[in-house]
Amino acid sequence: LVACDGRTALVRTAAGDWTSAAWPPVPPREGDEVTLSVRHEALRIGAAVGGANLCAAQLEDSVFLGEGTQHALRAGPSLLLHAYETHAPARARGATTVSCAPEDAVLLTE
Repeated sequence: LVACDGRTALVRTAAGDWTSAAWPPVPPREGDEVTLSVRHEALRIGAAVGGANLCAAQLEDSVFLGEGTQHALRAGPSLLLHAYETHAPARARGATTVSCAPEDAVLLTE
C-alpha cells in the first residue's frame, strides 16, 4: 500500500499503481502488504473507466460462453487477467487497455 487518505488507497501492482475505494473492515496503513481484488466482470477492455486504474495489456484469447465472452489478457510479463463481458463486440487479439473503477478494486488485508 503506497498511500491512503481515508477515502481511497493507492496500491502498487504488477499492472502499475491502482486506486481502491473499497475498504476492509479494518483499514490498512501505508506500507502494509495488501491484495487488490477485481471481479472479472468489473474489468473494462479498451476504454478507461473514469480515467482511473488503466493499464496496457495484450488480448491473448477470447472464449464465447453463450451470454458473454471471457477474455484472457496479459498485463506486463507475468500478470494474467481474465475479463468477462456481456453483449460485447468481437475483439481482435493484440494490444489494448484494461481498466476498472476504484469502487470495483477491493482492498484485502488477509
